[in-house]
Amino acid sequence: MLKTDEIRLAEAQTVRRYILEMLHATGNVGANEDVIRTFLTHSGHLLMGHEVRRHLEYLDELKCIKILDRDRATWAAKILPYGTDIVEYAVKPPAGIAKG
Repeated sequence: MLKTDEIRLAEAQTVRRYILEMLHATGNVGANEDVIRTFLTHSGHLLMGHEVRRHLEYLDELKCIKILDRDRATWAAKILPYGTDIVEYAVKPPAGIAKG
C-alpha cells in the first residue's frame, strides 16, 4: 500500500469516528449532514457533501447509524446502539473506524 493510501485510509477512519462521536453527543435528536459537515470542517476535515454522504452510508451499512430523510435534499442521521457501543469503547470498532 502506498503511503498516500495509508493516509487516506486513516483519515476516512478518523472522519467516521468523529461522525459517531458527534451523533453520540446529539443523542436521539441526531443531526443533518450540513451540521455534520460543519463539525468536521471545524475538526480540520474539509469534505464535500458527497463525501459526507459516503461516510454516512458506510456507517449505516455497519448498523452504527440510521440515515433519516434519505429522500430529501438534506440527509440527517442518528446513532444506533452499536454506534454508541463503539464510542463508549464497549466493543472493538470495525476496521473502517478509528479506535479513538
